[in-house]
Amino acid sequence: MLSLTAPALDHAVKRGAAPAPVDPDAAERRWRLSDIRAQLDALPARARLLREEEVVAMLSIGRSTLWRLSKQGALPGPVYPAPGSARWRLQDIEDYLSAITARRAERAAA
Repeated sequence: MLSLTAPALDHAVKRGAAPAPVDPDAAERRWRLSDIRAQLDALPARARLLREEEVVAMLSIGRSTLWRLSKQGALPGPVYPAPGSARWRLQDIEDYLSAITARRAERAAA
């Protein structure tokens, strides 16, 4: 299949040449992507993955502290859906916050 870059396509259109042929599988790929999006939207909210900035904001800690606690094992570590893309599971962070709250309540009761 003929593939033209954007500048080449613009040049071809300006001189009256036909644009690149349409990919016949594009509609099928769009359907599959929309199906995947629908499945992701159907996941429970607790299955969501959080970016570093979101975890830092939820815990009111700095980035360095987040990574230090993860390395020490005090905080659940990240998962890597793609190389260099650290994410934390919302469920893990909520469980961590619940455990901290429970420990503080036990200390206050003692």
